[in-house]
Amino acid sequence: MLQALRRHAGSWVAKGFLLLLAASFGLWGVGDIFSGYQDPVVAEVGDRDIHASTFFNQYNQRLSELRRSLGGTVDEDLIRQLGLPEQVLNDMARRILIQVEVSERGLTAGQNDLGSWLQDQEMFRNSLGQFDRNLFNYAARAQGLQQEEFLALLGEMRTSELLLDAVSFGAHPPDRWLKTFHALDREKRSARAAVFLAADADPPEPAADEAVRTRHEEQADRYQTPRRRDFTFAVLDPDALKGAVRITEEDLLEAFDQRSDEYFETERRHVRQYLADTREDAERVLARAREGVGLAAAVEETLGDQVIDLGSVTRDELDAGYAEAVFSAGADTLHGPSETAFGWRVFEVADIQEARAPSLDDIRETLTDTLQLERAFDLLHERAEVFYDERAGNASLEDAARASGASVLSVTDIDAQSRDSTGSAHPDAPGRALVTLGFNVVADATSDLEELDDGRMVAVRVDRDVPARAMTLDEAREDILEDLAEEARLADARRRAEAYAAAASGTASLSTLATVHGGVLHTSEAFTRSGEGAAADFPDVARRIAFELTMGATSSAEEFGGGYAVVTLDQIMGAPEPTSEDLDSSRAALGASLGNDVVLSFIASLWSAHQVSINQTVLDRVLTDNTGTSF
Repeated sequence: MLQALRRHAGSWVAKGFLLLLAASFGLWGVGDIFSGYQDPVVAEVGDRDIHASTFFNQYNQRLSELRRSLGGTVDEDLIRQLGLPEQVLNDMARRILIQVEVSERGLTAGQNDLGSWLQDQEMFRNSLGQFDRNLFNYAARAQGLQQEEFLALLGEMRTSELLLDAVSFGAHPPDRWLKTFHALDREKRSARAAVFLAADADPPEPAADEAVRTRHEEQADRYQTPRRRDFTFAVLDPDALKGAVRITEEDLLEAFDQRSDEYFETERRHVRQYLADTREDAERVLARAREGVGLAAAVEETLGDQVIDLGSVTRDELDAGYAEAVFSAGADTLHGPSETAFGWRVFEVADIQEARAPSLDDIRETLTDTLQLERAFDLLHERAEVFYDERAGNASLEDAARASGASVLSVTDIDAQSRDSTGSAHPDAPGRALVTLGFNVVADATSDLEELDDGRMVAVRVDRDVPARAMTLDEAREDILEDLAEEARLADARRRAEAYAAAASGTASLSTLATVHGGVLHTSEAFTRSGEGAAADFPDVARRIAFELTMGATSSAEEFGGGYAVVTLDQIMGAPEPTSEDLDSSRAALGASLGNDVVLSFIASLWSAHQVSINQTVLDRVLTDNTGTSF
């Protein structure tokens, strides 16, 4: 997809855009792996069918996303545990139900609304923030659609979005809920957590050979040789194309005139501050600092503490009142004390960087590089069109690369972790992104060009595929010994944590007790359920446990990544009386949640109103017949 689409894929709009495109591929005949064969129906949604080809395209896309998120191969056990096929099929059915409802109600997005909506989508905007028809056309081409088909698809998406907005509109929480929500959201607790890590356990004795043999017999599927592949890549790189781009003085002058605001240097001030518990402490610090030692030294000498260095900040990075005080102060000046919600503040303005509008000569090199890269991306997309045309004419990957100016590179005998056959780093590994792309392609297939996060466009051909297989006992021995040793260390951590938990009640010094049992005690000041205010080294699992305990209680040992934690709750601080702003914030948060619940209920009602049936036999056969090279 387009670089712009990649860049904004984190927004809910872009995610919805991608999901709808993915859900619609089968309807438009894109990537039909069942061409020339019977295309059975895996599910019926009202009078609409979901064919195997449509499902399989969606399933493979979701599987690829899962592999990318986990950084490598995904085995059948994990897929089964996640219920991935059922998730994909249910999601497809839900989207079709919404489309059916839109159709039956005769709903369409107005042309003016659709036009405005399209112009608001950032994936179709160029570097100047303007709607760019070339980006729109390229997105259509990248999906194998004519412009009219692409526009119809987007119109359907916009109409579905408007329907769901209408359904969720007016989902307002009762006022009596707001204070309860605020009380839960802003309640704070302070606690101590003793952490016992497996890594701190004494090295266990090597497992007996019988234990190794038993593990191999009982869990053979767990110990697999990695899948290995040979690849050929065609790469279009915008950085490589920059050299072919010539930027004239006229180009620079025009761009400088259009973009001068982007390079304006806002006034900045280097600020150090300290938050004292009392006004008296703040005044003592300020008095000492004004003797010429500076704020940092004054805080350390007077209170044995450290200042907070905010660094170089702009006015917009500070609260309005604080910004006014800071930006009306002179350089090398001390100010305060002033009371805040977090204590008595004193601050020091160490340096001032005045606002400045740079000249063209100041930014010539940067601006030239920016323009070259932007035009290189335009050239990249032109070359990509050539590549697509060549491949559509049945040209080989190498011939299409030659015609489009793409570079070609090959790598042999590499696994998904970029290792060679010995388990060492592969000397010819082409980079993580390319290897991941290569392992997301079906064996013996050639992918279309795909745009990577760094802007490169890459197509890959799988030249050889060696599937994973169960290791022999000798091959698996080292891995099994390592696993058994880690399990022994984790068991030791659990024993230490349980011993600590049993002795914690009534113990004067939990820190000493934790040390005796080989653990470390972490203390945190008050924090909320979301973790706001928690100490940086306070484990996430401990925060959750703290909100499950009664005052003064100590939890049992609970496992987390690499060890066990035991939590003692020290204090519960109820939420302050909510202000009108607090209630407005609670109303917005609860309203959004209720709106989502209303949408889910609406879709559930559609599921009941329109008969949805899944042919499990066909689904199982499709997965068995066509995913053997995907796991």
